[in-house]
Amino acid sequence: MSDTDFRDRPPNATLGIGLGAAAGLGFWYLSESSRPEKVDCSYLAAPATDLFALLGGGYCAYQGVKLGDPFVQAFGAAVVVIHSFQYLTHKA
Repeated sequence: MSDTDFRDRPPNATLGIGLGAAAGLGFWYLSESSRPEKVDCSYLAAPATDLFALLGGGYCAYQGVKLGDPFVQAFGAAVVVIHSFQYLTHKA
């Protein structure tokens, strides 16, 4: 198996990604529920911003898994989830 295979990683690899994804989803939901109706000021950035955030967050999550650092994994996963939902709900 390759050195990045998730099955060979300790449980904190899954835990970091899972907690980061949950935190990202929670942050996205909180920001959506607190935004007034018909106000879309937080999504003025170009779709390329979300693309680059997805790439950067994915790279952070990958490096976190590779290094065994759950904090870097969680950060990367949160960025991926937040920007994925922003793109899918407001730009797709």
